[in-house]
Amino acid sequence: MQWNDEIIGLWPTAVLSKPLADASLVAKLRQLAADTNSPDADLFTLDDPAVARLREEISAAVGAYFKRLEVETVPTWKLRGRVDRLPYGASQGLKNAPGAYLRGVFYLETPSNTESLQLRGDTHPGDLTLYDPRPGFNMLSIKGDPYRNQALSVRPRPGLLLLWPAQVNDFRHPNLSRSPQLSIGFEVVPCANEEKGVAEATEWTGEINEMWPTGLVKRRLPQHEEPNRELIGLIDDMERSNPDLTTDFDTNRFRDLGHPAVDWLMSHINRSVTEYFKQFKMNYPISWEIASWSNINRFGDYHGPHTHPWSYLSGTYYVQIPGTETDEEYQSELPPACISYRDPRAGSTALTYPAGSRFSPNFTIRPVPGALLMWPSAVYHFVHPNLSTEKRYSISFNIHLNFQPHYF
Repeated sequence: MQWNDEIIGLWPTAVLSKPLADASLVAKLRQLAADTNSPDADLFTLDDPAVARLREEISAAVGAYFKRLEVETVPTWKLRGRVDRLPYGASQGLKNAPGAYLRGVFYLETPSNTESLQLRGDTHPGDLTLYDPRPGFNMLSIKGDPYRNQALSVRPRPGLLLLWPAQVNDFRHPNLSRSPQLSIGFEVVPCANEEKGVAEATEWTGEINEMWPTGLVKRRLPQHEEPNRELIGLIDDMERSNPDLTTDFDTNRFRDLGHPAVDWLMSHINRSVTEYFKQFKMNYPISWEIASWSNINRFGDYHGPHTHPWSYLSGTYYVQIPGTETDEEYQSELPPACISYRDPRAGSTALTYPAGSRFSPNFTIRPVPGALLMWPSAVYHFVHPNLSTEKRYSISFNIHLNFQPHYF
């Protein structure tokens, strides 16, 4: 992995959309929907040219979805769909589709003559809203924060095709028009080979929007060699005074030592936080404090999966990393001296991904000396065991915001 300064957008949620500018297709499917007696009838079992055309469009979207996600093996799947009618006042509550890969809708009739009511700004009659699948990620968010907006609302119109991951919660707002809203709702579900959907789909020409990525800051600090040597000596001195240095991290006030190498590191952490805010155009005064502590990991030491509560950002600076060679056997998914981050989206583990993919449920990095990593504090992360006789030195930190009224 190259160590360029960057923010990696991990685990984005792909939302696919395409307006089908084919009035005759919409009209034929609308008539077919009107002729369908059972609301639970699977529309995609019908032998009808209009259904076949819609199936082809959905198949192209499904192929594009799996390609974007870089899955190692594209699973076999089939479509399951039905006609959805929303009369006046009707809605579909917050729900997802357990057991499916994708969920979607194709709109046939979308009345616009909504009755005027006194509604909140997050209330959109007749719309579809998708919700960030990372629960609680906006609990400490502030103005301009990439994690603040947890909803994507879409205004339906006839001919609009939408697909999204099945684990994402969606809400169909009440229809406040005296005319019904008519659509075809569907799921892309696993199946046996003999049942699978269209194998050779046309190329997808719609949009793929990557929503709600989780940002991981990855930097390698310049001219880190001499400060790292000083930091190792300082941390060793601290451990001689306190043999429980690594486990007593609550009392390890590393930031306040007044040592030139510590001040050098704190200035780089502050600069990283400043650049983080600039990246998201959060161009207003923001005040924070750094809480930091040092770690020494000897042979066998590790840190189990955890988060950092009541913090805005968390991170680690790597002072010394053992070599990659080891005589010890280890599991392939737990390479020594690495750190892994866990996808916070529930239900995102149904597919397999190649190593290093930003869509993989476990994103693993092998740090190098001088590396600084920083991430949202709500992300679970896990420090792999050190299987070398060489010690691993690192300095972890939290960013605590000094909340002010103008942040909101």
